[in-house]
Amino acid sequence: MKVTPLLAALGLVWSASASAGPAAHVFTPTVEFGETELELRYGTTREPDEEREHSAVLAVAHGVTQRWKTEIEAEFEREHGHGTRLEAMAWENIVLLTEPGEYAFDLGLLV
Repeated sequence: MKVTPLLAALGLVWSASASAGPAAHVFTPTVEFGETELELRYGTTREPDEEREHSAVLAVAHGVTQRWKTEIEAEFEREHGHGTRLEAMAWENIVLLTEPGEYAFDLGLLV
């Protein structure tokens, strides 16, 4: 029995069950010291035979040091027949582990 095909099959099973909200995004380890960001993301989705779902995220971030950025965000959802409601609050921090551009990739932590 080969381990590689088994791991690939398990990866397909797990990846098939993963889902992201309509306002989800990909994180990158980017920090700009002293920069304050205001971000608004909006998305909408509808699964077959289901009602449409709307999602919006409002976030404020600040580059505290050369290697640390902190962000607080609020996610709002609206489903058909229901009002808009606060779905989640999050506090995120990006910490750079490598100097940007030093290697072929930038490495950081999302906490």
